[in-house]
Amino acid sequence: MRRHFGTRLTFTACVRLSATSEEIVECENGSKGGLCFHSRKRYEANAFIEASFLYYPGQPSVFVRARVVRVEELPRLNLFRCGVSYS
Repeated sequence: MRRHFGTRLTFTACVRLSATSEEIVECENGSKGGLCFHSRKRYEANAFIEASFLYYPGQPSVFVRARVVRVEELPRLNLFRCGVSYS
């Protein structure tokens, strides 16, 4: 059950699995508890990632730890919708 309800908006974030694996993603909503983004990569449920939801190219980013809680394939778009919860 959701503890925080998200605000529907579009913004850019940076997601990384490791220091050498970063991806710029488009987010569709965010809340105090997490965010939902679209990715070309399939992230595994329960995987821990780091996300910078205040991402601006060329500026320092602040990453927070998050856990992937939901992954949904979007075959018509060749994308995956990922829901993450901040840890």
